Amino acid sequence: MMLPTSRILPLADLNSALSGLIFSIIQIATLLLLAYVILDLARYFIPSLPEAARQFHNALGRLWEPVLGPIRNALPPLGGIDFSPLIVLLALQFIGQLVA
Repeated sequence: MMLPTSRILPLADLNSALSGLIFSIIQIATLLLLAYVILDLARYFIPSLPEAARQFHNALGRLWEPVLGPIRNALPPLGGIDFSPLIVLLALQFIGQLVA
């Protein structure tokens, strides 16, 4: 039995939908990484960070530390500054440009 042609998506539409989905996932990942970095800095400057913010930071840490940890270990010491989030952000942006 043949499917009606109106139900079959053209390959270009499928490719466009898939690239849009990947691009949206990359944007969400970028926002979550930026939130993690901002909350990580806030922990040092605001000692009485609200409990909800600490819990959100811990949740983001469980998400990002498996990605950031190996990069952090591969980088040489750079005076106490952690450049691993910057490298991940650049990689996400590069992948986003490839998809777009």
